[in-house]
Amino acid sequence: MAEISEAHDSDSSKLQHSGSEAPQRLESELNFNSKLMRKTKPGLKHLFHTFSVPFSFLLGFSFLWKSVEIYRSPLSFREIDLLST
Repeated sequence: MAEISEAHDSDSSKLQHSGSEAPQRLESELNFNSKLMRKTKPGLKHLFHTFSVPFSFLLGFSFLWKSVEIYRSPLSFREIDLLST
């Protein structure tokens, strides 16, 4: 009986090891699709988008900042003081 349980235990440990590796392998196989993989390095288009997005954000933010600015007209304090007296 001990021989059978040892053999059974070793089979179950093999299944546990292969069971833990199988989901990792299947997950990586699901994520990898050679037809969808890029054949060349990112080029000029990628470089253009890398710089245009932050530039657009900065330009848009400056326009937004200026458009919500509250206009404060200069006050002549002398005339205000004359009105109060």
